[in-house]
Amino acid sequence: MKRLLESEWSTVKRRAGLLLLYSVASGSVGCAATTALNSFTIRIVEDTVRLTRSPQGASFHVTAVIRNDADRLLYWSLCAPYAQREISGSWQTVWVPVCLEAGTAPSIAPGDSATVPVRASAFTSPTTFPRLDPRMSAGQYRLVFDVGFDINSSGAVTSLPVERRASSTFVVVESGGL
Repeated sequence: MKRLLESEWSTVKRRAGLLLLYSVASGSVGCAATTALNSFTIRIVEDTVRLTRSPQGASFHVTAVIRNDADRLLYWSLCAPYAQREISGSWQTVWVPVCLEAGTAPSIAPGDSATVPVRASAFTSPTTFPRLDPRMSAGQYRLVFDVGFDINSSGAVTSLPVERRASSTFVVVESGGL
């Protein structure tokens, strides 16, 4: 009787081991598939950029590279990204471009990238847009692009959540500080 119990226990352990191995393997494959489907990066080329001020407003120039590591097309908006500055531990939007978007969103093929120069300019005149946000000053920034893996019937990007669309960070210094 004891021998039968040991034999049964051995079978149970073997089946449990196979089940565990199958679970781990299929979980890994599932994660890899999800990652490959939705993998892209938005990297800022410059570590530090200069904020230039004038009586008419302020601006900075930065270059972003959007890399598509997914296995399908990544769409990005013709409109420039918006700029966020970290203030008191949270991201605050301090610049939003004037966007006259027309046409279908361009796409980035799997394994390819796009270089996007961005000029964030804002103005002090009440009749010129975008208006200068007083919080657009020296600090840590990121850009938030309108990117996604789908477009709607009008050709606009169906955007992913903000944290997925945010670039790497960069530092903006006042023009005398670089």
